[in-house]
Amino acid sequence: MHPQIDNMLEILRQSIDLFGIGVIIAFAAAFPISKRFFEHPDMNKSEWGKAVLQAFAINTIVLVLITLSAVLYLS
Repeated sequence: MHPQIDNMLEILRQSIDLFGIGVIIAFAAAFPISKRFFEHPDMNKSEWGKAVLQAFAINTIVLVLITLSAVLYLS
């Protein structure tokens, strides 16, 4: 196969691996949210939504940083 296509396939393979890592990070970030919820079961829906959005934002930033570092490493 063409070397450039091989490189693109390798980047895609790495991205899929990183996506798996991102899913693990997402589950890891869900634990503090659930802990906060069980410590404060009287949280209203807006506080619960803020906690979920905060964890989602952190996960997105971490996943983007991991993907960028992998792309820079492979290039």
